Amino acid sequence: MLIFALRFFEEPLSMKKFMRIYHNYYKLINAVSYGILGNKHDSEDAVQETLIKILRHIDTVEDLSEERLKGLCIVISRNTALDILRKHRRETEPEYLSENLSKSESFESAVAEEIDVNNAVRTLSDRERDIIYLRYSLDLSYSDISALMNLSEGNVRTILSRAKAKIRMELNDYENL
Repeated sequence: MLIFALRFFEEPLSMKKFMRIYHNYYKLINAVSYGILGNKHDSEDAVQETLIKILRHIDTVEDLSEERLKGLCIVISRNTALDILRKHRRETEPEYLSENLSKSESFESAVAEEIDVNNAVRTLSDRERDIIYLRYSLDLSYSDISALMNLSEGNVRTILSRAKAKIRMELNDYENL
């Protein structure tokens, strides 16, 4: 990855910025990717794709504050990992479900419940989903989320509370079907 990056740069200043991003945020990007994908191979792919995306926009990224840059790294790595996860699910889900649905009713209900939750989360706005993700998947504090998203801490709490209420309402609607 680094060899590819070194060939990409024409300006030494941009290369220094990328190397700083790589060294400062590699572990964070990897942790986000691994947390979503659950295996080393896929998370390494996601990290590499994330760094390439950052590299393509290094001129824009150079001007960001450290807090914004950290937030950008989290969001890009999350979205990249989710893209990889979706791709794998499209490739493997039908076989997996058909093999396992006959094994257990509890598995069937767990899958149905997960699908309901995913559908409920999809009804949220991007900002609400991001706050839910940062709070519950990355376990960030309200103050960290407010700094990353450039919102007040109270606003983060309000958005999170409303998002959870929307999810509860959606889940109740699914149960009533």
